[in-house]
Amino acid sequence: MNDVLKKVKEWLKEDVEMNQDVADAKHNKEDWVTSDGTDDILYGRWECATGLLRQIKKWENENE
Repeated sequence: MNDVLKKVKEWLKEDVEMNQDVADAKHNKEDWVTSDGTDDILYGRWECATGLLRQIKKWENENE
């Protein structure tokens, strides 16, 4: 795996971890997590990061 892809995967994993509490709250239909109302933005980042990580894994498995 090249260095750029490795760094992208690390960055995506960090984004998933940072926004996991927002995703959990949304999935459990709980109240907002942030005080500034940015939960939807943070959830979108979580969704994008998890989706990209799944897609990268799929592509990597195709090349094996």
